[in-house]
Amino acid sequence: MALPPKVAGQVITMGSYREIEQLVTSLIHEALDELESDEFSEEQKSHIASLAKKLEEVY
Repeated sequence: MALPPKVAGQVITMGSYREIEQLVTSLIHEALDELESDEFSEEQKSHIASLAKKLEEVY
């Protein structure tokens, strides 16, 4: 996922918070849809679950 450069290149020209928020939301949904449609191996799924658990502990 290349969200930071994708977002930065587009928000630099935007003038309002609302425009930026809509763009970021749209790009995040696009990335999540992309992830949802990808096939993950069991090892990848386990790694993702482990990362999610660590994030839950932090937050």
